[in-house]
Amino acid sequence: MEFTTEMMNNETNKPMVTTTTTKKIIRFKNRESLLTQMFANDANLRTIHNMIVMLVIVFLLYTIEDIIKEPAKYEEIYKVILWNVSDLGSVIRIWLMMNMIVLGLHYPLVLFNNFLQYRWLLINNPENDKQYAGCLHRTILYTIYGCISIFGILIYCTYSVLINDIKLTGSFSLLLEMTRLLMKSHSFFVEKKDLYIDKETLACLISQEPKNIYRSFWSLSSRAQFWKFIYYLFAPTLLYRDSYPRTKKIRWICAVNFGLQFILTVLLMFYLTYQGFVVNLKKTGIEPLVLNFKLLYQIIAYGIILYWLFFYFFFHAYLNFTAELLRFGDRHYYDDFWNSKSAQEYFRKWNHVVQQWLYVYIFIPIDNRFHNRVLTNVAVFITSALVHEYIIGFTLRFFFPVNLIAMIVLTLSKTNKFIKFKHRESYVTQLLENDANLRTIHNMIVMLVIVFLLYTIEDIIKEPAKYEEIYEVILWNVSDLGSVIRIWLMMNMIVLCLHYPLVLFNNFLQYRWLLINNPEKDRQYAGCLHRTILYTIYGCISIFGILIYCTYSVLVHNINVTGSISLLLEMTRLLMKSHSFFVEKKDLYINKETLESLISQEPKNIYRSFWSLSSRAQFWKFIYYLFAPTLLYRDSYPRTEKIRWIRAINFGLQFILTALLSFYVLYQGFVVNLKKTGIKPLVLNFKLFYQIIVYGMIIYWLFFYFFFHAYLNFTAELLRFGDRHYYEDFWNSKSAQEYFRKWNHVVQQWLYVYIFIPIDNRFHNRVLTNLAVFTTSALVHEYIIGFTFRFFFPINLLIFFCSQITYYLEKFGLIKGMTSFPLSLTMWSILVAIVTVEWNVRTNCPLPEKSSLLKHILPRFINYVTF
Repeated sequence: MEFTTEMMNNETNKPMVTTTTTKKIIRFKNRESLLTQMFANDANLRTIHNMIVMLVIVFLLYTIEDIIKEPAKYEEIYKVILWNVSDLGSVIRIWLMMNMIVLGLHYPLVLFNNFLQYRWLLINNPENDKQYAGCLHRTILYTIYGCISIFGILIYCTYSVLINDIKLTGSFSLLLEMTRLLMKSHSFFVEKKDLYIDKETLACLISQEPKNIYRSFWSLSSRAQFWKFIYYLFAPTLLYRDSYPRTKKIRWICAVNFGLQFILTVLLMFYLTYQGFVVNLKKTGIEPLVLNFKLLYQIIAYGIILYWLFFYFFFHAYLNFTAELLRFGDRHYYDDFWNSKSAQEYFRKWNHVVQQWLYVYIFIPIDNRFHNRVLTNVAVFITSALVHEYIIGFTLRFFFPVNLIAMIVLTLSKTNKFIKFKHRESYVTQLLENDANLRTIHNMIVMLVIVFLLYTIEDIIKEPAKYEEIYEVILWNVSDLGSVIRIWLMMNMIVLCLHYPLVLFNNFLQYRWLLINNPEKDRQYAGCLHRTILYTIYGCISIFGILIYCTYSVLVHNINVTGSISLLLEMTRLLMKSHSFFVEKKDLYINKETLESLISQEPKNIYRSFWSLSSRAQFWKFIYYLFAPTLLYRDSYPRTEKIRWIRAINFGLQFILTALLSFYVLYQGFVVNLKKTGIKPLVLNFKLFYQIIVYGMIIYWLFFYFFFHAYLNFTAELLRFGDRHYYEDFWNSKSAQEYFRKWNHVVQQWLYVYIFIPIDNRFHNRVLTNLAVFTTSALVHEYIIGFTFRFFFPINLLIFFCSQITYYLEKFGLIKGMTSFPLSLTMWSILVAIVTVEWNVRTNCPLPEKSSLLKHILPRFINYVTF
């Protein structure tokens, strides 16, 4: 651990017995903890935090329900809990005894030394060159202090832990408390052993010649005071000061919030420690421990979760809870250690409470004595490492210096007229580049995914039979891959061979008319009949050539779910792209100077002169547009200078891995849990509800990441497409209006240009315009879902309708914040689950051929659900 001069703050102390001294100390000031500030200022992290809290609450409800229903399943956990709390009485007794030693011995020692100094000051003139307390006095003082600390706290606590055979939790808690009391008592002793009285006050006291020296001493504000010492013992700091910055009052809501967070995270830590380490490793010694990727993945995953839970429960919840009750103002317990790029930076940022103590009482004294930074840092490191080893060794009852070795290794390591396109990266790319906090979270998730994939590959190789059902599902989904590719190619050929020639031919007719007729005259090219024919041909190509052809092919060839949704999404994409191309390029735009020049030249070959026009519909630009990650046609887009192949490969790998992971999570979360609906009743409980929400949220984020971030950026990188503004921070949305505006910019821009603006310009009615946009979007969603699963079940339409009502209620101020993103995410998870259940019911229990239309339309899953 290395300290820098940035940590030093200058403060002038009050003059001591004979001289005025200045020393460098830590200043305290009013400030919130870093996480509290981040949640207040960063909406992205606040959203992530709220989602995690919601998941934890649902998980706890599910666990409580499971404990009530199946208490036998948790018998082993009960035994572990009872084993850990069996010596609670002894733990409390030892804890009380240590605190009584500090209060009954440390405090009186310092107070008595203050009195002796005060008596000496009254008898002797402080102007004389006489130094209070000779070598013998200081030797006696430090000897008594050392005996109290070593025998009264250190040896007493360690001996009590061993002799009473205190269990792991109790041992660890007592040894931590022992360390805390030793550090606190040392700070108190160093700061208050010498009495500080300024010269004016001392001269006034001598002139008054107090008759009762005890009473006058007791009235001194600079002596060691009992209530200040009591406050300091429980304050979340290891540095003693006579006063600290205080908040105006106790904010009880914050205190209760931090208290609940503390309790919940402790319970969750115990549960995950048991599941991750006790269950997996408890039989080591009875039978060999088989090391494999599965075990490695579980250890890393549970270890990372426990690390963050410990940090959150102690540094955020517990310390803030204590500070709130004591109105302690300075809550700077840590910095952003998760963004550390070296061991030096990590140790400096990780634990400010301990780090400040080491800086003041180890670093500064040794540095002032030897003026050698290497020696000073080694001394600080050895102190910290030995204390860690002492606590771990006597907790587990053996010496195994793996923590010491790890600390050595770490210490030695170094470290359009409406829509304009412009150069910009996607929002997540910008966040990961600019926000070190999110980059750290992203890197941790990537590491877990890689380890998980390695474990899965190893498991597939070792036990292929376990994955037979997944193989069958994969084969079932790709069994009609040939038909899917053929239909996809046919739709693209229709767009290239019919849509493009139609627009190009119309451009030629316009060009020919412009050369023959004087454009200055008030004559409008293309009368009503011509436009009617043009739009009729375009409509027939779009409806019959793409919409009906794709839907008919999906039904006739009985394409499976994955192929159906892929083809229907591609159909929608081609319809929207071809419409934008038709609207933007059906009319030929030539400025007057160019047109006059063309007329004056009297071109002999009208076809060649038309072909040389830059404003006509051009094939290669149309090809580029078809594959570009946008639905709005422009003749040119902002382009990057070159293809960055490393980034392209990175996005490509992310796309493949997240697509595979999405399939696996979808299978585990919905197929496995809901596939037998219709064969036997589906029992709704908190466990199932929790699984649906968790898997639904994971799939939602995986779909967003694999499509909007990985796939679109991969395509953009290969095509050097510059404008990658596909979405905004929709996860911070506080209303339905904001969510729909930020969620999908690619589609939202198309709806804005080709639905919103034309209808708004025609009717000048925003209610009607918004309703038209919402209805268009909802119907397209229903069309895709309906023909993918082969049934009409308008729950998605109902959600869109409710969102539209909520939008207007929010707009007119009747409600506020009803559609927060976590709630929207929960609704999405439930939607996926209901559609999956309905599809399984209709697959497992098909209706008779002569059933009425109403039976085909009405949802059937309700008949197969119980509570």
